[in-house]
Amino acid sequence: MNRTKSSIVMTMVLMLTCLLLSPDTSAAQKVTKLSYGGTASSSGAYVGVVAMAEIINKAIPECRVTIVETGASIENAHLLRRGDVHFGMVMADAVARAYHGMKEFAGKADPNLRVLWAYADVPHTVFVTEKSGVTSIYQLQGKKFGCGLTGSATEAMTLALFDACGIKPDWFRGDTAAARDAVKNRQIIGYSKSGSPDSSVQDVASALPIRLLPIADADFAKAQAKYPGMFSRGIIPADVYGKGVPPEDIPTFTVIALDIATANLPADLGYKMAKAIYNGRFEWAKRYKPTAKVIVEYPASTISRASIPLHAGVVKLCKELGIKVPDKIIPPEYKD
Repeated sequence: MNRTKSSIVMTMVLMLTCLLLSPDTSAAQKVTKLSYGGTASSSGAYVGVVAMAEIINKAIPECRVTIVETGASIENAHLLRRGDVHFGMVMADAVARAYHGMKEFAGKADPNLRVLWAYADVPHTVFVTEKSGVTSIYQLQGKKFGCGLTGSATEAMTLALFDACGIKPDWFRGDTAAARDAVKNRQIIGYSKSGSPDSSVQDVASALPIRLLPIADADFAKAQAKYPGMFSRGIIPADVYGKGVPPEDIPTFTVIALDIATANLPADLGYKMAKAIYNGRFEWAKRYKPTAKVIVEYPASTISRASIPLHAGVVKLCKELGIKVPDKIIPPEYKD
């Protein structure tokens, strides 16, 4: 074979190799990429976020959910308003404030927010090390204490509770991993965290004896009076962090964890996502225990917890399942 023919053959071989190794761009273009505003990877809630994303990705091959690590609830609401994520985790109290433009969302109301699903009722944990000697939230006055992940509903509710009770700790601010390490390094005496049990608190408890602090009825009433609609009552069950921690059920407050989108998420895609969660609800509950009492009743459990409109795709699923949706949470863009 002469040099010219050899060059032609080599060129053809290279072209064929490139074609075989190149990605199928036509298939790739059919994949809808969705960014999800989650929370810190060090948070126990992150396990539930991963489970949810994998359920959707498995059920909808043409959809790919990518988790964005964020400061959680409050930050996610701002990201949704700006269109920086397609859906995300936002606690119910923050959803209501963001939708109506109240408090930290003043002047930034977002009436396009829509509920996809409620997945957990999350008790609020306020804990300290036993060595601190603290047995009441009032004894945290002036003490180094973590108020929760910066930008999260945990932080907002902790600050509101302590403000209503007139308590001013020396606040430690940062992410969950920083607070966890600060307790273990004896820089602070504890922190607030939504979720019970929470993996970061379990991590601390494995290294140091801890004590959970109750939120008394009188203090809960103060918080409700000053910040109406922000708090719901709840308990942390006995022995949740090991035998005797806490020694008995203790009163606290509870927040409702939601995943929300905006009206910009197409109705057909929202429906497919809602159906994926409906079909995968028992798997989610198995992989992330805090969802067990809420997500397994989806979508009825979401209807009873939603204070703003559902996504049109969720309403379609409800109609398909024969579940009545109150008019007040049917979005204007829904077409029967």
